[in-house]
Amino acid sequence: MLYILLAVVVFIIFMVIIANIYYMKFQFSVSKIKYSEKEMDTLLQKKLELMKEVAPQIKKELKLEKFLDSLKTIEEKNFNNMELNDFLALKYKKILQKMEQNEKLYKSEEIVSLVNALADHEVELYATIKFYNDTIVSYNQLVISFPSSIFALFFRYRKKGFYKQEKHESFEILKEEKNK
Repeated sequence: MLYILLAVVVFIIFMVIIANIYYMKFQFSVSKIKYSEKEMDTLLQKKLELMKEVAPQIKKELKLEKFLDSLKTIEEKNFNNMELNDFLALKYKKILQKMEQNEKLYKSEEIVSLVNALADHEVELYATIKFYNDTIVSYNQLVISFPSSIFALFFRYRKKGFYKQEKHESFEILKEEKNK
């Protein structure tokens, strides 16, 4: 009888330790996700500000009627960070295309400076997206694998989505060719 009681106590202690380990793993993943989401929010807002500065400069330099006017009303669209990232990535591509198509834009120091700041910012944004996506991979593994999936159900943790990532290596190659 004593052995059975001792076995039950050891089993309960073992289960509490296992539960605590998985709970801490989830808490650590969630805190990393929250941190990277805050970073993404900050970086996306900075990217938006830079784009709002460069777009009118390009518009003025090329004497265009419209160019990225949708940046002015972006706050009304109420995007989440993933949607905002996708939206800004498309607009960033348009800026890069205009730069590629118009040599005279490279003569404006202000435009070149802003585009270079955007390119530097893209590197930081890419690194944060990579950190977020890597964190999501480990979090999602916890959510779907046994025995942590039991704790995920109990604490209502759900799988999360990833950011889309596209490298701008082609732009860098074109930029290097123009500088030669």
